[in-house]
Amino acid sequence: MEAPELRTLAVSAFCLFVAAVLGATVSISSAAAQQARTVAPGKLVIAGRRLRCGNVPTRLSNGAPGVGFATPGAITLNPRLLRRYPAVVRWMIYYHECGHHRVGASETAADCYAVRRAKRAGWLTAGGLRHVCDSFRSSPGGRGHLPGPTRCRLMQQCFRSAPGPR
Repeated sequence: MEAPELRTLAVSAFCLFVAAVLGATVSISSAAAQQARTVAPGKLVIAGRRLRCGNVPTRLSNGAPGVGFATPGAITLNPRLLRRYPAVVRWMIYYHECGHHRVGASETAADCYAVRRAKRAGWLTAGGLRHVCDSFRSSPGGRGHLPGPTRCRLMQQCFRSAPGPR
C-alpha cells in the first residue's frame, strides 16, 4: 500500500475506534440515566416516612458518588448506599442535605439544622442520635465535614438546645 492509502486506512480505523468508545459511553450514560429518577417535593418516602425539603426535588441515583449531596435546586441520594443505614440515619442524611438548602454550605450548620428539625418533629431521640453518631464516629472528616467524634459532639449540643421532647 502507498502512503496515502495507509493514512486513509489509519484515519478510518481511528474514526471507528472513537465511534466505538463514544457508543460505549452513550450506552453507559443511558444505563445510568435509566437508574436515576427525580422525585417531586413532598413525594419522597424513605423507610416509611414522607420527607420534604420545601420545594426541593430529590434525585435518586445508584450511580451517585456518595450517599447524598446537595446541589442548587436538588438533593441527590444514592439509594444503594443509603440502604446500608438504619432508618433514622437515612432520614438524618436527607435532612442534612436539606439543611444545605436552608443554611448554606456549612456542614456543621447543616447537621444542626437536621438535628433541630428532626427533634422538633418528634422522631429524633437521644437514642436515635446515638445511631447517627455511630454511623460516622470513625470518620476522619473531609470535604468540610469535621472528624466523626467532633461532629457528633456538636450534633449533641444542637440536640440539647433544640425545642422538642428530650
